[in-house]
Amino acid sequence: MKYEFNKEVKGEFESVKKIVIEKLKDEGFGALYTLDMKEKFKKALNEEFRRYEILGACNPKFAKKVIDIDKNIGLLLPCNVLIEQKDEDTIYVSIVNPSAVINISGNDKIIKLAKEIAEKLERVIKNI
Repeated sequence: MKYEFNKEVKGEFESVKKIVIEKLKDEGFGALYTLDMKEKFKKALNEEFRRYEILGACNPKFAKKVIDIDKNIGLLLPCNVLIEQKDEDTIYVSIVNPSAVINISGNDKIIKLAKEIAEKLERVIKNI
């Protein structure tokens, strides 16, 4: 099982990021935070790096369900979304496959919910 869903998209970074966020919203997810690795590497290491941002995506409905089943499952949340500048007009978008990650919980109820979440995130990738 692949641990991610991914797609290359032609376009400008911020435009693609905006579309990704919109498609996440269409499936009930919000972006809790953005981690800008280019900025972090520049500040911490004084090194240049390509645009590489990680969004922490959360669907509150599903997050509540899985936390109610296992209070420690938060260690595996939220669902990360990677947006990376590949070249001038190509953006690489990748979203974690929760089914691959959540399987380590060993909890059948959570694994079943992870499949539902994975279907939603796979639609996000297909629709960008």
